[in-house]
Amino acid sequence: MINFIKRASFYAFTFTFITIIIAFIIELIIYNNTKNDQYLLQADWHIKHKKQNKILFIGNSRTWVQVDVEFFSKKMKQKSYTIAQDGRNIKTLWYKLKKYLEINHKPEKIFLQFDPTFIEANLNFQTFYGKENYLTYLFFDNLNINKLFSNESGFEKYEEYIPLIRYINYHDLFIRHLMKRNHENTSDFNTNYKYYTYGSCPKNYTWGQFPEWKCNWKNPETFKYKKRLDFQWIDSVRILCSKKSINLILIYPPQSYTSYKCQDKKFIIDLKQYSQKFKIDYIDFNSKQYNDSTLFYNHLHLNKKGSVIYTNQIIDLINSSKFNP
Repeated sequence: MINFIKRASFYAFTFTFITIIIAFIIELIIYNNTKNDQYLLQADWHIKHKKQNKILFIGNSRTWVQVDVEFFSKKMKQKSYTIAQDGRNIKTLWYKLKKYLEINHKPEKIFLQFDPTFIEANLNFQTFYGKENYLTYLFFDNLNINKLFSNESGFEKYEEYIPLIRYINYHDLFIRHLMKRNHENTSDFNTNYKYYTYGSCPKNYTWGQFPEWKCNWKNPETFKYKKRLDFQWIDSVRILCSKKSINLILIYPPQSYTSYKCQDKKFIIDLKQYSQKFKIDYIDFNSKQYNDSTLFYNHLHLNKKGSVIYTNQIIDLINSSKFNP
């Protein structure tokens, strides 16, 4: 009996040891595959561009789907990129910008989203929202970002030390990262797995296309945020840009004009006063021009048609020298 227990223990130890070694090897392959490329939209925490991006657009989904950076770059003949994260606020994007600047050339200009959805004090998800965008970096905390998500439900500390365990519910991403596959085999323009060189993904969705997004156009749900605005992380970006001589421009992206009119006017005033206090260029792009449901797929997001109009507005302002240092 004792000999059986010894043999069983030996085989169990050997099997576990070999399994862990194989897992570590796979982790190394995944890390090498993904450390300098983007294999899922917004999973670009470690992307490195050999050529300088002269202009960066930074924000959450309202920047990601609304600024057509590929169109912008080609029309302006300037390499540009979007640093974004769906559903996240300025704190997360501050960390992402720092990581970007550690391994890339600094840009000449940064267009930073500046609206309540991005800088509201308590705009935090209780769950680990968008976890798939961080999977490749959680193991051994190789980008030092785990602390940023440590208080969110769904973040598991043990995933930092046990190889591959975080991929249990993400089998498709495991294969994609392991096999270094840039593209999903699909013709769907809106797929979440297409590779975007410029980092942007304007959507073709139209108003009311999705049942859960069928908002009332004339009487939208309230957009009067009840929380205060928190400028702490905006200050961090502002100070960083000043130190690195980067021209910072604050922009309030378009939302449906019906929802914009419901916005708490105090917040609008606070945004303007902040920009005036620090003498930073600030533009609120909202106007009656966006009182048009064909430009949106919900109150806070333009569709492809609307994004082209908005992107052209930014181009026109740059060409008019309004945002030159």
